[in-house]
Amino acid sequence: MSERRQAPRGRVYLGGRIVHRRIYSDTSCLLRDLSSGGARLRVSGAVPLPERFDLVVDRHETTQLVELVWRRGDEAGVRFAQPNGEERTEAAPSAARIAMAFERRNGDRRLH
Repeated sequence: MSERRQAPRGRVYLGGRIVHRRIYSDTSCLLRDLSSGGARLRVSGAVPLPERFDLVVDRHETTQLVELVWRRGDEAGVRFAQPNGEERTEAAPSAARIAMAFERRNGDRRLH
């Protein structure tokens, strides 16, 4: 299988919430990998995920609109999205803030 990711992901362990805009509910998740373009989430396989949702990381006070790219069991891959539906060409501001906070806390274990 070829690597389709445009930016490498660094391992993280951050609690988050998936916020469904249309039904006004949220679901807990765990961010496992993070890059400037997206993330890998761990969420119960029984929880249906919409194509687009807000990903909230309370610890870093960030909310980012994401698009579901893939889903396998308890894991899901998302990419950071623009509100108008266009794909991002650079790091999302919230994603960059999460990555910078992670790097500050973890020193030489940087996200690259």
